[in-house]
Amino acid sequence: MRKFVFIVLTFVCVLLAGKFSFADAQPESKEVYYETIVICPGDTLWEIAAEHKSEEETTADYVETIMEFNRMQSDRICSGQKLILPLEKTVDKNAV
Repeated sequence: MRKFVFIVLTFVCVLLAGKFSFADAQPESKEVYYETIVICPGDTLWEIAAEHKSEEETTADYVETIMEFNRMQSDRICSGQKLILPLEKTVDKNAV
């Protein structure tokens, strides 16, 4: 009987040790932050989108995101206009 209790307790301790050792190993996550830009002469929404988009996103998708976020009816922009860009930042939860 003692041997069985010892085996069960050892097994539980191993499981708990494994759980706690991997508890801090969290995957990277993405946080969204916002940047306000002022349009300069010659800028296009497509160039801005290509410059600020995430690696996983296409330029066309990011143009659409910017337009929706800023409630724009077309992709035409004017010098001096302000746009708010939603940007993704990868955060490593394990960084010290």
